[in-house]
Amino acid sequence: KHRHQYNQFLFQSTTMTPTCMIPGDQIAVKALPGNQICADCGEAHPTWCSVSFGILLCLECSGKHRGLGVHVSFVRSLDMDSFTDKQV
Repeated sequence: KHRHQYNQFLFQSTTMTPTCMIPGDQIAVKALPGNQICADCGEAHPTWCSVSFGILLCLECSGKHRGLGVHVSFVRSLDMDSFTDKQV
């Protein structure tokens, strides 16, 4: 029951309500030109992003961006974190 309620919550988002990125959005973001590699080091299949810069990052580079502070680079996981529609 709780899982069903959680899933309903995820799909009832507004532009200001953070939700987990749905698989279709993940595929669309990863399919954009240049998003098949980390923007910083070139590693294949990045799963993190800097919302601030609009780039995809590997795990190692995402850690470096986190170290810069959220005021410089706001880092999110494509698989685990929540996004607003505007961030996507």
